[in-house]
Amino acid sequence: LWLLTPGAGSERRLEPRTGYLAAGLILVAAACFTRVAGLPLAAAAALCLAQDRRWRALVGFAALFALPVVLWHVRPGVAYAADFWLVNPYVADLGKAGPVDLTWRVGDNLWRYAVEYVPGSLTGVYGALRMVAGLILAGLALGGWLASMRRRPGVAEYFFALYAALVLLWPEVQRYALPLLPLILLYATDALAFLGRKLTSWARSVQETLGPGFLPARGVLPAHRILAAAAVALVATPAVLSWVEVARDTRDCRTATERAGAFACAPVPALGFHALSVWAGRQLPEGSIVLSRKPRLFHAFSGLPSAVFPFSENDWLLLAQADSLGAEYLLRASWDNSIVGYVDPVVAAHPHRFCRAAALRHTDGLVVSLLAIKPPPPDGAPSGPVRLEACPEWANRQQLPPPSALSSMTVPLLDR
Repeated sequence: LWLLTPGAGSERRLEPRTGYLAAGLILVAAACFTRVAGLPLAAAAALCLAQDRRWRALVGFAALFALPVVLWHVRPGVAYAADFWLVNPYVADLGKAGPVDLTWRVGDNLWRYAVEYVPGSLTGVYGALRMVAGLILAGLALGGWLASMRRRPGVAEYFFALYAALVLLWPEVQRYALPLLPLILLYATDALAFLGRKLTSWARSVQETLGPGFLPARGVLPAHRILAAAAVALVATPAVLSWVEVARDTRDCRTATERAGAFACAPVPALGFHALSVWAGRQLPEGSIVLSRKPRLFHAFSGLPSAVFPFSENDWLLLAQADSLGAEYLLRASWDNSIVGYVDPVVAAHPHRFCRAAALRHTDGLVVSLLAIKPPPPDGAPSGPVRLEACPEWANRQQLPPPSALSSMTVPLLDR
């Protein structure tokens, strides 16, 4: 944003130099390839180029950067747009969201982000104080953004609006608000400075009307400086206290990771996922395909190819995907409730198609297991009850070391 918005906040925005512009557009493209959420930044840059009539730069950006980004997101097998309109992208069986669903989602997200996530992230306060701080901050930020739009909108103003719309339409995830925090502070500060200047002007007019004896002899103190100091104190004081507590937890966590590996402070499901992924990379045949909840993380930890299992209650979909991909294993790691909702029912309905290759049991009773997917029997499903058994070929490797022994500070995929 800094490279694409020189002179931000002034009445007359300067045009970025060619080198700065090129560097900024390259970083925009990199952001789009990093996360889908980078698309609002690309749209904001394109809108700003069109507004400034920089047609050559716009055509170059579209040809060199925007076109590959669009092709990347519309390639076969990618359904970002389809997921966007689902009631819940992580529970696909709930179906698509209608206008009423989207309206409720936007309203609920707006309230949660405004009075919970944003003020909580900036100050660390809780309860009614966080709600009040959030409402004040939201009002100031909105006022500052509208004032910037009236002067002359730039990339930052367009991005703020587009990304906020994306976040409000998507099911709530607290971390999605992080890119907006610097801009929220910027626009809130701008609005606060405007209010301070107005108060200073009003106080001076009152002094002139009522006479110099009405106010102290030193005259009127600049109200915008007083407001700025008060705002910094109100935001920074609880934030610093919260940061001190976080720093203490971070120090304890650093000690734990040095002793037990990178995931020592992670929740138990993530610890088990990482440990069994590392074990699978060491024990499974090279090229084995594994279905998992987080295929990219599994690939990074194990070096093996992975695909996410279908988020559907139709138990045949998972087996059909495994057969079509040639997937031989399924990582049953309870990263979230998707395992309980979409994996366990399949295993319970078709136990003859699975056997247990390995398992880790944590102290709290949580079991993370690696299941081998067996081909369908030629005579069809067996009659009578069938239990999930241990795989005979893995009998000598059933006893796994504790998760801490499988933890590491290195990423296996990058350590080869």
